[in-house]
Amino acid sequence: MQANSGARLDTMSTQVQGLSDNLEEIKSRLGKLNQQLTDVQNSVQSLDAKLSGSAPAASGAAAPGAGPAAGSAPSADTLYSNGLRDITSGKYDLARQEFLDYLKFYSDTDLASNAQFYLGEIAFAQKNYDQSVSEYDKVLTNYPKSFKLAPARLKKGLALIELGQKSAGTRELREVVRRFPGTEEERRARARLKELGVPLS
Repeated sequence: MQANSGARLDTMSTQVQGLSDNLEEIKSRLGKLNQQLTDVQNSVQSLDAKLSGSAPAASGAAAPGAGPAAGSAPSADTLYSNGLRDITSGKYDLARQEFLDYLKFYSDTDLASNAQFYLGEIAFAQKNYDQSVSEYDKVLTNYPKSFKLAPARLKKGLALIELGQKSAGTRELREVVRRFPGTEEERRARARLKELGVPLS
């Protein structure tokens, strides 16, 4: 019973994370609208130049790091939205590929750390706890300002406990309690430590 309710809570937690990420994604999209309008204007100018028979100015070339060339990959928004949709509907292998592609093409965007976090969630959901620890670690190491630091540390601790590494797992859960007071993650860490009969410090 406890295991089943725990699994249901984890699934609900992932879905809630998905909803909050949708909000983050909307904010991120709003921030990009001006850039997209500029890109459209540049494209129109480029087309005009081609139609009039003259080559576009060199300054119209894509800036380094501006993402993949047109046609070589879906847009960041498309990949991220599809990944979220597929993880919340349980299509884990598909979602994993979409988040991997996101990180391959858009590793310097605001939502890259979220994509990395979801690779951990997918591994955790598939009971591949070793891999999930590795994926959560990348969030903690590579994205020190991520929205996902608290959930990544919590889930890393839970995964370590699933692997039988109780002392390492409880150490991570205590870190959640210490670093993220007043959060849902702190509440879940406290509850799990209490279940294990482990003191908070």
